Order: sequence, then C-alpha cells, then structure tokens
Amino acid sequence: MSEFSIMLEEFIKEKDVQISELARYCGIDRKNLFRLLQGKENLPEEDIVQKMSLFMKLTPFEQNNFYEAYQISVVGRERYFMRKQVLDLIQHFPENFKPTVEGSIRELFPEKNETQGKNCIPLGSQTEVNQCLHRICLKEAKNGRNSKICMVMQADYEFIFDLLQSLKKFNNELEIEHVTCMDAPADISEDMEFYNLAYLKNILPLYISGMNYHLYSIKEDLQNCRKGIDGFSNLLLTSENALLCTSDFRKGIVYQSVEILEYFRERYYNYRSRGELRFHVIDNVQQQMAVLGNMGWERRISYALQPEPCLLSFLTPEIMEAAVYKELPDRERMLALASSFIENARTRVEKGINFFYCTKEALDQFVTDGRMPEIPSEIYRPLLPEERTKLIKEAVHLCEKGKFRFMKQPLEHLTANLHLCINKEEGYLLFQNIKGSNVYLIINDRKLLMAFWDFLSSMDDRLLYTGRETAEYFRKVIKDLEAGL
Repeated sequence: MSEFSIMLEEFIKEKDVQISELARYCGIDRKNLFRLLQGKENLPEEDIVQKMSLFMKLTPFEQNNFYEAYQISVVGRERYFMRKQVLDLIQHFPENFKPTVEGSIRELFPEKNETQGKNCIPLGSQTEVNQCLHRICLKEAKNGRNSKICMVMQADYEFIFDLLQSLKKFNNELEIEHVTCMDAPADISEDMEFYNLAYLKNILPLYISGMNYHLYSIKEDLQNCRKGIDGFSNLLLTSENALLCTSDFRKGIVYQSVEILEYFRERYYNYRSRGELRFHVIDNVQQQMAVLGNMGWERRISYALQPEPCLLSFLTPEIMEAAVYKELPDRERMLALASSFIENARTRVEKGINFFYCTKEALDQFVTDGRMPEIPSEIYRPLLPEERTKLIKEAVHLCEKGKFRFMKQPLEHLTANLHLCINKEEGYLLFQNIKGSNVYLIINDRKLLMAFWDFLSSMDDRLLYTGRETAEYFRKVIKDLEAGL
C-alpha cells in the first residue's frame, strides 16, 4: 500500500467518513475507492485529492500531510524529499556573506599560555575541541600571506564553516584546502536529508565571502572515510598545529611538535592526491565566456532558474558598443568575445531547448535600473529605456512558447544572488561575492547535477505561471516602458 492509501484510510476512520458518500462527492466509482484503500488502484488525479480533503474537512495541517503523502506516493519517498531540499536551498540561498559566529568574527576563545611547550594535548569534550579549533585557526590566519589551513573532514559540521568564514577579517589571502568524501552509503539519510545538498549549503558562504577555499572529494564509501587518518575521522592542519578528532567532535588530540606535524603533513598530501577538485571557480569575464561557451548548452535541454529573465541572448552588437565603457582595458577584444558568446546563446534560444524560470519583481527591477546581473556592472553603463524595451520585446515570443515562465509562490521572491543553470551533463551557480565580483561555481558533482536537474525538469503549473500568463505581463511592462519614452 502507498503512503497515500494508508493516510486516506486513517482519515476515513478518524473522521467517521462513509466511503460511498466520499466516492459520490469525488465523482469516482465506490469499488475503485475500495481498491485504492487496498493499494490495488492507481493513484487519483490531484483534483480528486483536493475534493477528498474538502469532504473530510481536514485542517490546514492535515491537508498538508495528506497532500505530502500523495506526492510521496506519486514520485517516491527519496525523490520527494530531495526535491523538497532543493526547494529549501533555492528559497534560502545566501544573499551575501553573513557570518553566523556571533559578534561578526570576534575572538571567542583567547589563546591560553598553559598549552605552550606541550607537544600533545588531549581534548575531552566538544567545547574543548571547538575552542582549540578556533584558537589554532585564528593563529594561522594571523600568520600572514602564506597562511594555510588543510582539513580532512566531512562537510556537515556547521561550527567549522562558521569559524572559517570569520577568519576573512584577519587575512584575505588565507588558503583553505578541504578533503572530504562524497559517496555516502545512501544519498538520503534516515531523516530524509540529501547529503550532497547539505554540504553545499554549508560551503556556499565560503565562496560567497570570497575566500580562497578549495574542496577536494575522494570517491570512497563514507564509512571508510569516517576512519580518517590514523583512526581519527577529522584532521585540521596548520603551520604550527595538527588537530585530530572523532567524527562527533567530542574527543581530540592536538599536536605541536615539528616532527609530528611533518608526519601528518605528508599523510594529508597523500590523502589529497586521491581526490579531485569538486568545484571550479570562475571570477573574471574572459574566463567566464571561454568556459561557459564550451559547456554544450546548444546540444542539450537546459534549465535556468534566476530572479531576472535571461535577456542576454537578445543583446545586439549596437547595444554593446554603446553600453560598454570606452575606457575599458582591452575593450575591443572583450567586445569580440562577448559577441561570440551572445551569438552562441542566441543560437541555443532559437533551437528551443533552453527553459528560463524567473520572477516578476526582477523584471520590474531591470525595467527600473537597466542592469543585467550576468554582466559585471563595472564594464558597462545601465541600459537605456529604449534598449530595455527592445530586449524585453524580443523575449515575448519565447514566453508564448513556454520557454520563459514566471515562478509562483514560494519562489515568487528569490534572492538576487541566485542564478542556477543546469543540463544533464553540466551546470553552474552564479552569484556575487562580498567583493561585488561575479563568481561562477562550476558544478562537477554528478549527484548534485542530478538533484538540480530533477527539480527543474519536474517544475509544473503548481510552481510556474503559464507561458501565456508570462507573456501578458511582459506586454504590460513593454507598454509601461513605451509610455515613459
């Protein structure tokens, strides 16, 4: 029996519902309803589920549980919760760097003289481990230009990521290397959490804060990784300290002798050599165009989810020539690269294999300020009202075809910092870091790609306005713009 059938049976008993009356109200055969309760009948259409909810007078809380059971039964339990987690990530994507360590990077734990001169210090509680983590990381950050922190640990301990973010105040050039395992025994944990999405949520602030952070993944079973180095799950290595601790961060040992540090440094680099860089970061326009132009978007169905409609493909050479600042270094080469990139984007759009999901409020913002987040603001002036009008007009026919669609609640309001583009083979996140620079995070993680692909490719009328409804709003915006010219 499906979860929906089980819950329906429970509500029928709890609410003392007559099956024959429920069947009559919903317009279905009584025998089919009995078969549904026995798990022998296909699931009903969504409108029937809504009628059932109304007839049984379910509370809002009960309605939510009833509908969730239905969706779980339709798509499967793991897929349902994975989509739910992707939705949560999209809704709560970080706007900018906001450290969660209280006091915005204050020194929580001052250095203690009693540890000096000791080569091996045991740590007997999570508090002591956290204090030691903070102390040695802060000390490394203050060491200067060549400061570096190396870690072997899973990406699920929030404290360490909050701590690492806080170090930027002390050293903009601090390098962080992080080795972790990506292959968990199961993609979904017992509490229905998709591991790869959970770690992405933890590390995103490091990229957004503009830190020199590099994540390497080892293709090993998570249980083997839990054994870690020399029996410990976690290692954090600086120029002066090596901290080993258990998987729950409740016990640990910190070493300070030069000989032991060299031993663990060798062990760390041997470990890292088995991994591959998980994300590729692009932080300049030239590299952006070179990499993204070769990602095969013209060959594969692709989805883009972002606040503003993707109008980049409608930019003309004339608009670019007029808008790009004359004093920009290497301007002609930049314009040539941009023209080629935009032409490729236009070809993809014309093939009809790209789908763009955006928000009304971001279109309104573009109408107001003439800015396109995909293009760094320092290289061009805001587009003029007539230029904005031209670009929006070009997109109307794509709305009619359902290629451009506005999103509904709960995605009606997105952080301006989120731009997600995905196909089955490649994808990237585009966001602005604390420095105001555009950063492309190329996603090399296959499981993450599939999670995002599954979510975007399954979006339907529950989350999206129709193409026709979207086109109507585009025409209204055009009319308002033309009235102001």
